[in-house]
Amino acid sequence: MGGYYRSKGGLTPFTGMFFLLMIVVAITFSITTYAWILSYSNSPIQHETALTVENVRFYEDETDDFVEVVLKNSGLDAIIVDKIYAGTSPSNLMAMNMENCNPQTQRITQGSTQNITIKCCCEEQNKCYFTIATKSGETVQFSVMSTTKNS
Repeated sequence: MGGYYRSKGGLTPFTGMFFLLMIVVAITFSITTYAWILSYSNSPIQHETALTVENVRFYEDETDDFVEVVLKNSGLDAIIVDKIYAGTSPSNLMAMNMENCNPQTQRITQGSTQNITIKCCCEEQNKCYFTIATKSGETVQFSVMSTTKNS
């Protein structure tokens, strides 16, 4: 019986290197797969635009001119409008007073629309430029022709 076990050789250098190489390849593959999955799970879902302008309407009352903007949230989370800028050119925008906006809390839930009314700062038949900024940093820029008189 002793002769049988002595006739078997151990691992050859080639076999040992092969097993060592296979272990290195398996570990490398595991680390690469883990990093790839982790990169997808930590990245936010990218949307083209979660906030869109549905409609813009100019109107007047006895004393002031107003613009009503209808915003739609097509994203996955609620959006809070932080600032509204308006002006007569894209490079000359002024921050609008958010306290005069109706409603004062511009929280737009997922899939819903919100009407935001602000005092108008544009002259009649002139192009008005707007930028709406959210608390998450998203901005929507648009321009429309004013139909109200100078306020």
